[in-house]
Amino acid sequence: MKTSLDCVPCLLRQSLEAARAVTDDVGVQAHVVREVLQMLGALDLDRLPPFVAQAVHRRIHVLTGVEDPCRKAKMGRPRRYASVQAACEAAVAAEIANGGMYERLLTSTQRSDILNVLRNLQAASQQRHLPAFQRCAQGGGGGGGGRHRRGPGAQS
Repeated sequence: MKTSLDCVPCLLRQSLEAARAVTDDVGVQAHVVREVLQMLGALDLDRLPPFVAQAVHRRIHVLTGVEDPCRKAKMGRPRRYASVQAACEAAVAAEIANGGMYERLLTSTQRSDILNVLRNLQAASQQRHLPAFQRCAQGGGGGGGGRHRRGPGAQS
């Protein structure tokens, strides 16, 4: 699969997010974005998307001096909750945020295969996960209503 022009906005957004993760200095952020824009302007669309993304991330590293701008976010320990109910309340908030994320992602491509996957993920999040976490947060348990398939030999 060759790199598509649809990849450019996403790569630019990732560049800005990485710059913001490194510094609050808008000047540095703007410099990173301008440099990545220039790089993307010369983009070889025959290259595979992962190679293009890797080149962009290497450029961000050179510009910022930070090897992995998102390291803090990745290295965070899983949060501990005082109770299952508190964990479910946090999960409700996360699923609501996921709804917004899927809305944004659905506008980022016109490819029918990707749109189908995103719509299926959005439906699972908003129609299954969110209601289950809401029930749990209200003290009703988070049972999924038996929708998940179990493999051979699985026990209830």
